[in-house]
Amino acid sequence: MTKDIELYESGDGGELSILNGDVSLIETLYQTIYIALFGGMADGTDYWANNFLFATKKSKQYVSETEKLLNEVTLNSSGRLKIARAVENDLSFIKSIANYEVNVLILSTNRIEIDILLSSGTELQYIWDNAKNEVIINKTI
Repeated sequence: MTKDIELYESGDGGELSILNGDVSLIETLYQTIYIALFGGMADGTDYWANNFLFATKKSKQYVSETEKLLNEVTLNSSGRLKIARAVENDLSFIKSIANYEVNVLILSTNRIEIDILLSSGTELQYIWDNAKNEVIINKTI
């Protein structure tokens, strides 16, 4: 596995991790999964690299079906299933390197939890707040 820039969620859209004045690197799928789910929408907004690095390469842009759907769907049993399918679609490109399971839970009228269990035993958890339209909690379990 190669190293990638370490990201963490501070409740306002993701941050770069800085260690000793330098960007921290890490060997994990977390960054890839985070950007795939919350990195960009169909209009190319959100993920900075869509316009900066891939402006003329639309096929390379991160387009998150999950984030778009979280902003549009009603949080009910039907919406929960749509979100789970969107997560599966957004992560389909990593199937060749990792097996995973997706579980989506409705926590309240405004919050949804997305759990991703990787075959390595690592579990990633994201809590989306519909009132704020952002990930408010994420953790690796």
